[in-house]
Amino acid sequence: MKLFASGFHAMQDTRTPVKYAATAVAVGIGLGAALMFWMDGAGLGARAATGLALGGAAGAWLNLTLLSRGLSKRGVSDLWAGNARFIARVAVATLLAAAVSWPVRTWADGLFGGLAYIAVAGAGPLRRTPAA
Repeated sequence: MKLFASGFHAMQDTRTPVKYAATAVAVGIGLGAALMFWMDGAGLGARAATGLALGGAAGAWLNLTLLSRGLSKRGVSDLWAGNARFIARVAVATLLAAAVSWPVRTWADGLFGGLAYIAVAGAGPLRRTPAA
């Protein structure tokens, strides 16, 4: 995204990338919060935070798409030309990885009684030591 925003800056247009970024952040926050609350309501508990990550990723893709199309309209660059097939393959691979990892993680949680979650998430909750 930095590369595409720099393209606008080179054309002395600093407002357009900011507008695109603000739009993408708003969409990311809105979608992330909606997904998080929906996932929490579906009984996913701590995993509902995944919705925030999905919302952030969607916002980033929106920002990239807006920047790319904005430059393309000005005849500067077209990210999608020649790269659409590659991007589609990456998207399919990502979905396949998610489809495989979800049941594996669920299986590991059942097998190890939540230890898999601690191993993946790190050391677990932070503990505060009382002040002396």
